[in-house]
Amino acid sequence: HILCCGSCGGASERLCESIAELAGCIGAREVSPAALEELLACRLVPLDGGSDGRGGVGVRPVGVGGVLRRVVGGLVVGVLGNDIRHAAGPLRACAGLGAG
Repeated sequence: HILCCGSCGGASERLCESIAELAGCIGAREVSPAALEELLACRLVPLDGGSDGRGGVGVRPVGVGGVLRRVVGGLVVGVLGNDIRHAAGPLRACAGLGAG
């Protein structure tokens, strides 16, 4: 919401430019895994999964914290989508599907 919020003034525009610059760096250069640690980090939150059928309590782990990663990933895929589909085509990795 903050990316398109008019009431945030210039902060919204600067945030968009910074995210676009980050996506450009990731898409155009080789980036070390250590530099991407914070971008890829998330935490696991345990959610009640009900009973497991044997009377035990089930727990489902859910990853939280990947919003910026998803935004940057969407930008990179938006620009490099055809190249990704071409490279992943033989792998049948659902790269040509809208939700793939």
